[in-house]
Amino acid sequence: IMAGASHRVRTTATMASGARLILDLTLVRIEREGRPYVFSVVRDVTEEARLQAELELRVEELRFLLGSTRDLVYRHDAQGMFTFLSPSVETITGYPMEKWKADYTKYITDHPLNQKVAGYTGETLRTGRTLPPFLAEFYHKSGRRIMMEISEQAYREGGKVGGIVGVARDVTERHRADERQAVQQAVTQVLGSAESVEEALPQVLRSLVEGLHWSLGLVWKVDLSGDTPLLRCVDVCPGAGGLHEEFIEASRRQQFQPGLGLPGGVWSSRVPLWVKEGCRDPAYPRSAVAEKTGLRAAFAFPVETAGGLFAVIE
Repeated sequence: IMAGASHRVRTTATMASGARLILDLTLVRIEREGRPYVFSVVRDVTEEARLQAELELRVEELRFLLGSTRDLVYRHDAQGMFTFLSPSVETITGYPMEKWKADYTKYITDHPLNQKVAGYTGETLRTGRTLPPFLAEFYHKSGRRIMMEISEQAYREGGKVGGIVGVARDVTERHRADERQAVQQAVTQVLGSAESVEEALPQVLRSLVEGLHWSLGLVWKVDLSGDTPLLRCVDVCPGAGGLHEEFIEASRRQQFQPGLGLPGGVWSSRVPLWVKEGCRDPAYPRSAVAEKTGLRAAFAFPVETAGGLFAVIE
């Protein structure tokens, strides 16, 4: 200090009452009448130190909670750039944190619900109001779809909205169960009101495609008018956002005998069949056009009446 340096020291002292104080000492060299002195400023920082220790404890607790929660907690600015993501992002989506930060928009599916997501976030940024939770669907790294329930709240900087703090929860199984129940109710109502199976099939097909968000649905009806029984495509229901006209035309031209293709396989086995990548199998008669139009997987099941197989829904 006498050489010109200054020092700041934190120390403790005990009052006559026994109370413990935390003190900050600032020591500097001064000169007076040509003689050097050490000048000391003592500041009681007991309360400040207590608050700092409490803050550090809360920060550690928050880090623990964010590290152990199954929900995805995030923060992004008004331009949509993430400034924080909780470690659970990799558990939920399969993607490392930095990968999700950089490319998350690539993992948004074509689910109709996603068309409203930007509007919800935009309104919160514009008005600062907290809206009810909303749903959004993303692709997991494995390729499967995950449905998230998202709650967002604006945060402020300098008196204006600076960005969003949000929590996203994986509700895939719950959402699927809700969708299936809704479809089951819709199909039950159709069957209860239709006067014939033939009248009910187009409505059942539409309920399945729209309720379960399939890309395309087709009805194959058994045709016994010729020498050989055949399945012919008699109805088509495109899903939302589907561009499959070429596949639809190929299906309308196609005829299936028992055992041929997915509809023919259902006809011969009389059981539902699911093919994960069957649309790309060379043995699948429409494989080339299916791959061209982006169709990958398919499911089909029989529709039987007292007289036997009536149709196949694909």
